[in-house]
Amino acid sequence: MDIDNLVASKRSVEQLANKDFSNQKLKDVGGQSWRLMWEAARKYAEKAYEGGAFPVSSRFNRCLLCQQPLSDEAQSRLISFEEFVSSELESKVDESTQKLLFDSKELKQLRFDDLVTLFEQVKPFLNYTGPTVNLDIFEPYSNIQHSIENLECWKKFDVTELTSVEQAIRQAGNTIFLNIKSLKETRENMNAVQIKLRNLEAKKWVVEHPEYIQSIISELSINSTIRTATNTKVFSDLQHSLSDILLTKRYIQTFNDYLHELGAENLSVAIKTRGSKGRTKFRVVLNDTSQSAKINQILSDGQQAIVALAAFLAELEISDWNYPAIFDDPVTSLDQEFELKVAHVLTELSRKRQVIIFTHRLSLAYELQMKAKDMTGFEITGMRQEPVGYCSTESLPYQAQRMDKAVRKYLQELKTAKKRMSENKPEEHDAIVEGLVKKIRTLVENSVETTLLNGVVRRFNREVQTKKLRYIAVISDDDITLFKKWMTTYSFQDHSQPSEAPVNLPSDEVINDDLSEMLDWYDNFTKRQKSVD
Repeated sequence: MDIDNLVASKRSVEQLANKDFSNQKLKDVGGQSWRLMWEAARKYAEKAYEGGAFPVSSRFNRCLLCQQPLSDEAQSRLISFEEFVSSELESKVDESTQKLLFDSKELKQLRFDDLVTLFEQVKPFLNYTGPTVNLDIFEPYSNIQHSIENLECWKKFDVTELTSVEQAIRQAGNTIFLNIKSLKETRENMNAVQIKLRNLEAKKWVVEHPEYIQSIISELSINSTIRTATNTKVFSDLQHSLSDILLTKRYIQTFNDYLHELGAENLSVAIKTRGSKGRTKFRVVLNDTSQSAKINQILSDGQQAIVALAAFLAELEISDWNYPAIFDDPVTSLDQEFELKVAHVLTELSRKRQVIIFTHRLSLAYELQMKAKDMTGFEITGMRQEPVGYCSTESLPYQAQRMDKAVRKYLQELKTAKKRMSENKPEEHDAIVEGLVKKIRTLVENSVETTLLNGVVRRFNREVQTKKLRYIAVISDDDITLFKKWMTTYSFQDHSQPSEAPVNLPSDEVINDDLSEMLDWYDNFTKRQKSVD
């Protein structure tokens, strides 16, 4: 069915609908919604009357919706409705529309302007509610189509010629592959030729310099004769004797001195030497020769660490090396007394050479800081492992920081918290302040022993620094009152809080005033301490 027949059929359907239903009291009879209701009535009638042709229209039957008896007019209307629905004309129109729209062969032969015209003609048969298609949109594509159709060369082009082109391309590719393979073989042969060339040039040089070759052979022969006829034991013994005088005795003395400085002079160890081929080797052994056990079977891990450290330091002492000395946790397995000794020895070593120490023990870090606080070039840095897997550097952990440095850092953290609040991020602000309150509490507690008592007694040290007792005299009642106030303000975060009455965090202003007060107090107190000296 072409487009003209399709339009004529559509008009016939419309005329049939207008003829049958033009006098109906309700609108849209025959429409889509009406059809759905009619089909639903058909299904209901099958159950209500248990069979029979639809619509059931005798006078003894009733309306399926209002349940009232059917009049003659109602019976006639039902019959005409069913005739309209049962008509095959509209279904043919739908089939023709689908065939026309989806016949790809016919559509491919149409131009752009013909497609637009066709669409406008069949649009009444579609549920299309979009805008009107403007032919101007397709004008550039239509022009291209017309141009291609007008090209004579396009009409004369023979596609079968592409086969010969493809074969030529394949042949060229095979030729390139063979050339590459040949070049690789040539390069390998060239390498072998170059090796042969170097060998020939070497043989040529030997032939051209017979006198020089002969002199080398003579020297080698003389050296071999001397080595065979000479007893090297005399030289080894002489070297060993000189080593005992110039090196061994000094090394042993230095080793024992370091053992004494490290508090391990009571360990029963000694240095033994052994000469071999003109070289002297040192070995740490048990001093008691009746013991057949090895040193690692008698000494503990900590004692072995002290002995190894003394041996290493003795070697540094007598050598002329100027390299830095690097220690990785030198106090592992050592108790606090040995730790203090090691800190003292390494601090003194740093006066002669650069010393780098890695440790995870805050007690050693703090001890090194105290012993080296008057030295120039001393620097202490904290390192932490980031979640992404690399290390970052920062200042010493806050538990071991000096009071004034820690306070200045906390003031910067407080500024960050205020910025989060100004950005309307109260949760981030509270998290920073909560952590800051705990840090301030720890700082105040540590400052009692490190600043107020000036390190006379410390939790990291068993010793009592009696020389610093004179600084206790500068402590006043006002100092103690301030520390009590600070501890009271910042201690609550370390205690559990009742859920029904939680204690609020101090305000940013209170924290800022307290930190500023701590800085002023620290400056005033250290000046009072210096006045005692």
